[in-house]
Amino acid sequence: MDKVLLGCFSLMILTDGGIARDEVYFVTTDKALSKLFTEISKALWRKTPIKTRYRRGKYSWMKLRIKDSKIAKMIAKLTRNKSYIPRFVMNEWDPKILAEYLKIIASTDGGVAFYQSKRNDGYVRTERHVIIGCKDELIKKQIRELFSRLDINTRIVKEGLRISGRSNLKKFRDKIGFVPGCLVTAKSPKWKGYTKNQVLDIMITSYSGSTAPRDSVP
Repeated sequence: MDKVLLGCFSLMILTDGGIARDEVYFVTTDKALSKLFTEISKALWRKTPIKTRYRRGKYSWMKLRIKDSKIAKMIAKLTRNKSYIPRFVMNEWDPKILAEYLKIIASTDGGVAFYQSKRNDGYVRTERHVIIGCKDELIKKQIRELFSRLDINTRIVKEGLRISGRSNLKKFRDKIGFVPGCLVTAKSPKWKGYTKNQVLDIMITSYSGSTAPRDSVP
């Protein structure tokens, strides 16, 4: 079994998926992530996920399920029922493999925050961050440790982790980035049609003063 693919699969379940007694599943609005989960599933288990589409108002999403109690039991054990990044992932130091793991985490639970904030005294500041959403304090620390191995500084905040500063953001782009084709969600209509990688590039270019932010991009 391919260890890297197993790590990526486990992280997709940990971030945007779930585990039941006889199945694991991944939920997403993104076609690129849906395709990636399907490809990994076929390579690891020789199984094609059962895809179900849902719609609520103007929002739609997909749920991809793999019905197999043995797989469910394995992923539950590796992630301690979605409360822990697998030990073999945390033991990894190869920068290329770490980049693959962190790309999954950033693409499923992360995005780009690029906007202007105004203080009470009227001062306007341009915010530039990559945000990784996470509420679990242990997993936050684990993710922070993985980023540190690629010399990328992160700050733990209430909503998860934040990567800030021109140097850090360039390191994130050059060493990790987002899954190719992964789009900005519908929560940020001003960036509709842009990939997260495109917005990341625009944000970093804006340090030269040539690009104005639009809004926050999840």
